[in-house]
Amino acid sequence: MALLGWLWLGSPFAVIAVIRRDLRLQSLVAAHLGWCHTAGCTGALMMVLGVLLIPSALGTALFAVGTPLVGLAVWQRGNRDDDGHEDEPDPPPFDWDEFERAFWAHVRRSTGPHRGARA
Repeated sequence: MALLGWLWLGSPFAVIAVIRRDLRLQSLVAAHLGWCHTAGCTGALMMVLGVLLIPSALGTALFAVGTPLVGLAVWQRGNRDDDGHEDEPDPPPFDWDEFERAFWAHVRRSTGPHRGARA
């Protein structure tokens, strides 16, 4: 029975793989993302409670039902274009003028006479 419990720990990954391969399931999860995330977190709680209560039938049922639900907690919103590919995130804005001013100020400070140097 313990071996079956260890094997059942792979069920969230099976749920993730099934959703990842089916576009209809992906769109369903995307449409109800909040509910799926809530169900996944509830499944994680059920799984932990099931492990803590494992000697009882209630613990076994909580573990058996909650573990696959954990696979719903991993989905999040993504930026996709019309082709279904994710967009690259925009790089953060960078002020090159400020960088150059700071660089040259550092160079001026560090090329001055060194204090404490022996002659």
